[in-house]
Amino acid sequence: HASGIPLPLRRRLAVARSSYATGGRACERAADLSEDADLAAERLHQAAQAMLAAGRLDDARDLVDRALTLTTRPDLRIDLRHTLSVGLSVAGRAPEALAAFRATAAEVRTNDPLRAASLLTDAVLSALQLGRVTDAQGIAAEAAELARGADGWVGKQVRLAQTITDTLAGGDEPRMSAAEMTAMLVDVNVASLTTMSLVVG
Repeated sequence: HASGIPLPLRRRLAVARSSYATGGRACERAADLSEDADLAAERLHQAAQAMLAAGRLDDARDLVDRALTLTTRPDLRIDLRHTLSVGLSVAGRAPEALAAFRATAAEVRTNDPLRAASLLTDAVLSALQLGRVTDAQGIAAEAAELARGADGWVGKQVRLAQTITDTLAGGDEPRMSAAEMTAMLVDVNVASLTTMSLVVG
């Protein structure tokens, strides 16, 4: 809660959120000026991401909805829905986020199983927010099946989700070391907001 945050830090957070909101509005204006529908949708996506960083979920949802009416590109539509799902999760709206992550993963699992696995690792957090450890463990296992044999970032996401859920379920053989978990946090260029939330709790 804000009351537990020192005043200087609250001020810096307020300035940062204001900056993100300003950036989001600039992206929205750029979208309005775009003649190409897909380009406009991309800029609305950028605006939505900025609004989420500003803590303005409802504005972000409106922007995502607008973008979805503009583009038929499958990859961009998935990106938009994923962004909104992350926003719901970070805002503590776990039931909505869980349903959204799972629905989007189901849509792409045939054509893009690794993307589906990544979405399911995000769904793990929502299940844990609801206190549903067994469900979270099952979702992590589903993600592992989709990402079987995968190297790289998605494979690490899956192992992290399995490590967390197995530990919470009482397992004693973690699939990922503390050093590996820390390394994922350090690699901020690829670490998703939800994955970082999983680690730092």
